[in-house]
Amino acid sequence: MASHKLPTKLLEANGSFKKDPGRRNTQEPSVIEGLPEMPVEVAANPIAEQKWYQVCDTLSQMQLLATCDFELISLLAVSYGEYRKALDHVNKHGQTQTVVDDAGNHTFKANPSCAEMHKHMDRIKRCCIELGLTPAARSKVKTLKKDEGSAFDEWLKTG
Repeated sequence: MASHKLPTKLLEANGSFKKDPGRRNTQEPSVIEGLPEMPVEVAANPIAEQKWYQVCDTLSQMQLLATCDFELISLLAVSYGEYRKALDHVNKHGQTQTVVDDAGNHTFKANPSCAEMHKHMDRIKRCCIELGLTPAARSKVKTLKKDEGSAFDEWLKTG
């Protein structure tokens, strides 16, 4: 499966342009960094709202938070809220349900909340990968130390 294109900022953090700076995408649109506005569907669910702030805080600390990522962050937050709801239902009612047919026979079937729970877990995992929140994604990102500046920053200071 072919890998998807990564944003230039992430490629820079990975050090991809050290060997071949000509690979830099000069036509990539710039993003507005900062806290995105929380969508109504996130604010309506307290668990999703808490996850929204947690993800935004983490991305901000990683210097990867941009206002244009609000859709992906809201999908992650809402999916997390729905995952927790399904998890609570499974914890309360169990992973299986007893079904009685017309003849009085008892059979077991999977709790539909288990499938919902797993669907949201998969969606959460994909969102985390896209946002750089998994250990594998983080291992590919290199950040400057707080006291270090880039060569461009040094050039600006002399200028």
